[in-house]
Amino acid sequence: MAGNRAARCCCLSGSWLRLALPLLLVAAATALHGPQTSRRRAVRAFGGDECLSIKFVTGNAMKLREVEAILSQNGLPLPLEQCDLDLDEYQGVAEDIAAAKCRLAAEATGGAAMIDDTSLCLEALGGMPGPYIKWFSHVDLPRVLEGYECKRAYAQSCVAFSVGPGSVPLVFTGRAHGVIVDAPRGDAGFGWDACFKPDGHDATFAEMDAATKNGISHRSRALEQLSNYLKGDADLLVALCAERVMEAQEPEDRFFFHRRRKEI
Repeated sequence: MAGNRAARCCCLSGSWLRLALPLLLVAAATALHGPQTSRRRAVRAFGGDECLSIKFVTGNAMKLREVEAILSQNGLPLPLEQCDLDLDEYQGVAEDIAAAKCRLAAEATGGAAMIDDTSLCLEALGGMPGPYIKWFSHVDLPRVLEGYECKRAYAQSCVAFSVGPGSVPLVFTGRAHGVIVDAPRGDAGFGWDACFKPDGHDATFAEMDAATKNGISHRSRALEQLSNYLKGDADLLVALCAERVMEAQEPEDRFFFHRRRKEI
């Protein structure tokens, strides 16, 4: 039988042999080391670490730096690449919106993608503006609450991560509770940081140094969960890259995702 195999192999033309060689190497690795090892070797052979270059979709360079700092703080310095895409804006529950946008981001970039969809929920307004806070960037938030006694609010970050097109996003949610101050305070941060004072602190986010804010913010709580999830297996990211063949979601299932959330 070995002679027959050799004869068949000799009949292969040079071009076919070049095409078949990578597959033969993978098969040999499977026989020697088992399927898990060969799968990882195949990933390295067919493009290596390409999938580990995660596209972080944002037009805000300050947010990118903050996310990178928080991930490093959690022992997971992921290689993020800023990608400024004009994604469709959805209405609905914040986690659904994050999942849908992350799915779009993965499809648009053709690889691993991550997004951070932020909400600011004012108790006096029944939770509004919530995920639509980006459209209120020009609004003086303290003035919005001038006629209300209740200044309570919570900031929420929904960090969604997708391995690539066709995969189901993971969504991690973090919240920071606090109040809207009477007037903006501080020059650091971005967005509405100068208007939000988290519970247990006398300073707004914009009055804090980066390390302090990154230790208590809504974004840090969401990214801590992402970090812990991915660090559960030292080879998880590599394994995820090899397991991209997942059931693709139809457009009507765009809001389907895996929720990964601690008590918030």
